[in-house]
Amino acid sequence: MGRALIVDDDPSFRLGLAAVLRLEGFVTATAATCREALDELARGSVDVLFVDVNLPDGSGFDLLPRPDAASVIVVTAEPSLSVADEALSLGAWDCLAKPVERMRVRMTLASLARERRMREEINRLRDELASLAGEGQRP
Repeated sequence: MGRALIVDDDPSFRLGLAAVLRLEGFVTATAATCREALDELARGSVDVLFVDVNLPDGSGFDLLPRPDAASVIVVTAEPSLSVADEALSLGAWDCLAKPVERMRVRMTLASLARERRMREEINRLRDELASLAGEGQRP
């Protein structure tokens, strides 16, 4: 399905979420800090990034927005409308409250996959339309 990076300073949370994501078909990597996350992101592309807001060396928001088009899901133990609003305004796909239930992760991933499929279909149709428009202009 894809590659996921989990950024959280809680080792048990990282391991638990990684297990859930592997069951959903993802290859997973983990990081405990922003620095480790940036190092991991430099090693290769990531399809989805789960990031905690509060990290030892900064805010998970420092990893937003993603220029590499990775979808970001913010995870926080201190959920509030202001945290969710900031996450979404910075380009996060979703904001989940800890403890995160497997079903909620599955629903978020399914929604993300639907959105990606729609975006790919829109791009394909745009290309097809541009191609047809170009053919109509030939003498």
